[in-house]
Amino acid sequence: MTMVRFALLLLLPLLAISMTTAFLVPSVERPQSLILPDATIDKSNVRNPAWRIALDFGRDAATPLLDSFGTSGVRFPVVVPCEFTQDGWVLPRSDTISYTALEGAITKPVQGGRWDISNTGDHHKLQFTMHLPQEIQKQDVKIPDQSTLVLEGLVYSQDTLKEYEAAFSKARQAEWKAQESLDDSLKVRDLPKKWNPETQAWETQLLDEPLTSLISKHWIVFTKRQERKRRHAARPKSVDMSAQPGWFPGFSPTSPIYMGVRGIIRNQSQKGMVVGRWSAEPIKDLPASYYGA
Repeated sequence: MTMVRFALLLLLPLLAISMTTAFLVPSVERPQSLILPDATIDKSNVRNPAWRIALDFGRDAATPLLDSFGTSGVRFPVVVPCEFTQDGWVLPRSDTISYTALEGAITKPVQGGRWDISNTGDHHKLQFTMHLPQEIQKQDVKIPDQSTLVLEGLVYSQDTLKEYEAAFSKARQAEWKAQESLDDSLKVRDLPKKWNPETQAWETQLLDEPLTSLISKHWIVFTKRQERKRRHAARPKSVDMSAQPGWFPGFSPTSPIYMGVRGIIRNQSQKGMVVGRWSAEPIKDLPASYYGA
């Protein structure tokens, strides 16, 4: 009994300290999940901008070289129509996805997640998540169960595209103006010889502009040409964007957006490995007046 009492005397202070600490130390807020929780959002009569997300699983140039994923070259397409809410949720229009494999038609569950857009300066970058509770596979293209897919891609609003065009036109006009100034100087320099009746001889016409000025004009033309090329390269081509524009939360209702057609799919459960590409086209099943257009 003496030993038991002695042990209790030692444990009581430790228990008191532990209980006091539990009350005094605030709980740490957990980061918001990237997976859409069940029954948190009423999907009935949802009226949000909708996009047809086309997933193209398979080996990519960014897939690790030593990984056996998709080495056969097979492609694994899956389509997931989704809606994007104003408060940052991605809502698949169906709780399941369907695809065809060697076994025939297969249906698997799918969950939505979160979306976010960041401005990289020249572009808007869209990132959103989807969750696959069960494994999906087509030959050697295998996405394990409990995989959270992170989809990244570029977004172009019509206002942004207009800015690209305006910047390119401005750079092109500046190049033309610089070239015109240089051409005028070269014409004067290359004037034909003029007959001098006093000396009875053909004489070269003198150039008033110094050679340093002519060199400077050549340099200005070069720099303006490089700027025009840079602005031209920055403009997204039609083949790099969705065929049609659609609405997206956070952008002006009068400025639909285009999505890039070569977005990257990463799998968080595989250490962020690139497992394919994705593209999207708008689903225009709501009247334009609903979006304020």
